[in-house]
Amino acid sequence: YAPDAAPDESKYINSPETAIYRKGQVLYGLHLAKDSIVREGYALLMEGYLDVIRAHQFGFTHAVATCGTALTEEQGGTLKKLARRVLFAYDGDEAGQKAMLRGCEVLLEYELGIQVVVLPDPHDPDSYLVEYGTEPFRQLIAKSRDFFDFFLDRAIERFGSGTVAAKVECVQFLIPILQRVRNAVAQREYVRMAARRLDVDEAALLRQLRSKQKSSPQQLAKTLTHATSSEPRSECTLLKLVVEYENMRAWAFEHVVPDWLASSRVRKWFERCRTLHAEGRLLGWESLLRECSDDETDEDARFLREVAFMEGEPVDQLTSETLSSFLARLKRSFFERMVADYCSTLRHLYPEDPEGETWRKMVEELSEHHPALREALLLAQRTSVLRMLPNFGH
Repeated sequence: YAPDAAPDESKYINSPETAIYRKGQVLYGLHLAKDSIVREGYALLMEGYLDVIRAHQFGFTHAVATCGTALTEEQGGTLKKLARRVLFAYDGDEAGQKAMLRGCEVLLEYELGIQVVVLPDPHDPDSYLVEYGTEPFRQLIAKSRDFFDFFLDRAIERFGSGTVAAKVECVQFLIPILQRVRNAVAQREYVRMAARRLDVDEAALLRQLRSKQKSSPQQLAKTLTHATSSEPRSECTLLKLVVEYENMRAWAFEHVVPDWLASSRVRKWFERCRTLHAEGRLLGWESLLRECSDDETDEDARFLREVAFMEGEPVDQLTSETLSSFLARLKRSFFERMVADYCSTLRHLYPEDPEGETWRKMVEELSEHHPALREALLLAQRTSVLRMLPNFGH
């Protein structure tokens, strides 16, 4: 091990593998850390053996290391047997982050929870513990971040997010990570998170994720930058009513749950309108457009202008029955998406028995504990969303 190695020199010099010792099958310190990992419920994964030695000296006895090699499937399988979560405590340099990304790809196959302990440059766990001690390191662990949130931040720091080209680069970086997330509910939440942070259409990002063909940057840019016509017209109409008719706002903000809205762009501006209304501030197209960039290519400004000029139903023609029907459609659509997510997750859990007896029983059990899911399943039985659901009406 050479902590003071030059940039063009290896920090770790690994010995050749032998019939007795294969690095990819061994986690350094596991024989000492095994009981602590089980007790804590998670493993603290480090790069080097000196990091692990120092961690154990300071009381972090659930630390293990890959000894400078990339995390292997065998090591991932070992961690899966002992822990529900893995916390990466790798070096903060570029090499450490690349190794951590490769390690996340391995652990995602085992559906382990993954978090990142963010160490300040230029520290590794060894140097940080020596300089700051036990309690500050414990606080870093308590503040560990979800792995996807961490890499989303890294992508935005590296590529930016203010232009279409920057958003395309971020999405190209994130798609391979998202594709390895096997839990459909977690994957959908990460897509929602990325869409909001990058300000791109969630549905477009989902389509790109599920596409079997790799898109060129030009195709991806076209997919992510969309016209209002691709947004659900009923949701655009709702936004138009909220902005233009003050007497509609209290009703909309009381009855419409933002998560019911399928369009991330409509949801974003609906929530912004709700905030302005709650703060008693001026709400209109001009005030909203002032929050956008002056750039003619700004997607939000273009979207708001198109909604402002789209034809809408006169507010005096909106009856209580019309509004109730609109709410019911929004809620139904949201529940159908939720059902699809739950059922996709169950199919991942039971791939050998898709929609069979085990799957049906699990859906029943879930519905007993989640009233919203039960309501969604009842609605789904009246549609073609799912044809093999148990009878939830009894």
